[in-house]
Amino acid sequence: MSASLGQIVKVERIDFIVKLLIFSQAQGERRALLDEWLGELTEDLLSDMKSEARISAPTDEGRSN
Repeated sequence: MSASLGQIVKVERIDFIVKLLIFSQAQGERRALLDEWLGELTEDLLSDMKSEARISAPTDEGRSN
């Protein structure tokens, strides 16, 4: 299974935001904004991956036992 370019970009953005959260002194509104971005990107990425998994999953249609 190959990742789409969009998924790769989302993973890179998630990595960047996590590093900002870990290594910066962001507090208050800035920290809340980074947390929100991280949550949104993670949800989008999981949605993309679930959709891709449904599309590529084999079906049992047409098979006889």
